[in-house]
Amino acid sequence: MEWIKQKLNRQILVSIVFGMTVLGGIFVVSGNYIVSEALYYRDQIHHAFGMNQDAAKLQSGFKTQVQEWKNVLLRGKSENDRVKYWNKFLKQEKTNKGLVRSLTELDDHKVLTSTLTEFTKSLSFLGKEYRKGFDVFVTSGYDSTKADNSVRGIDREPAALIAKINGILLEETIKLENAETDAMIKAEIYILLVVFVFMIAFCVIFYRGSLLLVVNPIGDLSSQVTRYGRGEDVHFSTNRNDEVGKLIHALLDMKSEKKKSEEEIAVVSKNNQRIKEALDVCQANVMMADADLNIVYLNKSVTEMMNDAQDDIRKDLPNFNVNNLVGFNVDGFHKNPSHQRGMLKELKDVYNTQILVGGRTFNLVATPVWSDGERLGTVVEWVDITLELKRTEAEAKISADNARTRQALDVCQANVMMADAELNIVYLNQSVKEMLVAAQDDLQKDLPNFSVDNLMGFNVDGFHKNPAHQRGMLA
Repeated sequence: MEWIKQKLNRQILVSIVFGMTVLGGIFVVSGNYIVSEALYYRDQIHHAFGMNQDAAKLQSGFKTQVQEWKNVLLRGKSENDRVKYWNKFLKQEKTNKGLVRSLTELDDHKVLTSTLTEFTKSLSFLGKEYRKGFDVFVTSGYDSTKADNSVRGIDREPAALIAKINGILLEETIKLENAETDAMIKAEIYILLVVFVFMIAFCVIFYRGSLLLVVNPIGDLSSQVTRYGRGEDVHFSTNRNDEVGKLIHALLDMKSEKKKSEEEIAVVSKNNQRIKEALDVCQANVMMADADLNIVYLNKSVTEMMNDAQDDIRKDLPNFNVNNLVGFNVDGFHKNPSHQRGMLKELKDVYNTQILVGGRTFNLVATPVWSDGERLGTVVEWVDITLELKRTEAEAKISADNARTRQALDVCQANVMMADAELNIVYLNQSVKEMLVAAQDDLQKDLPNFSVDNLMGFNVDGFHKNPAHQRGMLA
C-alpha cells in the first residue's frame, strides 16, 4: 500500500484534515439550511408585520372617517365647514377602501378573505347610510340630532370586523414566530445529530486506521523485540517508510551492533575477571566503592583483616558484619561522615588518612578511579596498624626511659661503663672517661693501642690477658 509508505505524521494529518473538511462541509450545508429557514420565516413575519401595519392604518382610518362625520354634524351649519368635513369624510372613505384592497392583496394564505369581504360590504353599507344621513342633515335644516339618529349604531359592525382582522393577524404572527422557533430548534437538532453521527463514524474509522497503521504494527514489533531479546532469530519487515518503519530500521541497526557490542563486552568482562582474580589473591587489603561510596568489592585479604577485627569494630559499630559489607556505605566507618564524604567526593588524587574504630587504628589510601572524565568510584587500601602503633609506643617508652637513665648516669660521680650482650662497650659516663684519661698512659704499657676516644664499641675482652676466662664469668 502506498498509504503506509507515507510518514506517520502525514497520515494522521491527512486523516484529520479530511475529517475536518467533511465536518466543515456539514456545517456549511447545515448553516445554509438554517439561514434559508430563518430567511423564509423572517420574510413571512415581515409580510405579516406589513399586514398588521395596514390593519392598524385601516382601524385608525375608520375612526377618522367616523370622526369626520361627527365634524360634519357639529360644524355643518356653516357651508364652508360642511363642505370641508364632508369632503374629508369621502376622502378617508376612499383611503379605507384602498387599505382593504391592499390587505386583500397581501393575504397570500387567504386567512382574511371572508372577514375582508364582510368588512367591504359593511363599509359600503356604512357609506350609503352616512350619505342618507347627510341628506337628512341638509334637508332638516342642519338638525344634527335627527341626522345622527338616522345612522346611530351603523359603525359598530365595521369596527367589530376591524378588531377581528387585527386579532386574526396577531394570531398568524404568533404562529409564524412559533413556527420559526420550532424550525430553528429542529434544524439545530438535525445538525447536532449529523455532526454526532459523523464524529462517531470518524472516530471509528480513525480508531480502525490507528489499529491498522500504528497499534497492531507496534504490537507485532513489540512481540518481535521480546523474542529477539530472548535470543530468537527474528525477521523484521522493512516495507514501511513512516516512523514505525524508521523504528524497525533502527532495531535492525541495533541488531547488527549487538553482536559487536557483545564481543566488546565479553573482552571487557574477561579483562575485569582477570583483574578481580588478581585482586582476590593480592596480599594488599583492597576495597572498592562506587561513585556514591557504597562498597562494591572486597578482596580476600581485606575480608580476612575485617574478620580478625570484627569484634573490636563492633564496640563502635554494633551492627557491623563482614558478610554484609557489600552495599555498606563507607560513611558508616566515620564519626563525621559529611566531612569524609565531602573529601572523597571531591577527591582528584591519592588521599591518605587514618581512622580509629573500636580501638583499632587503620591507615587508608584512597585512590579515585576515572574514565573519560567520569568518576567511577574509589579504591581503598586498608592497613591495620594497631600492633605497629603499640610496638612503636613501647619502643618510644623504652627510649625515653633510657634517655632518662643516661642523663642520670652522665652526672653520676661513680665511674660507670655499660656493655651490650656481646660485651661491646656502648656507654661511658663522664666520670669514668676522666678516670681512664688520667690512667691512659699506665694502661698503654700493657695495652699499647688503648685510647679513651676509641672505647665506644671496644670489646671488654681487650682489657684481659685471658679473655675467655673473664667472658665466661661475665656471661
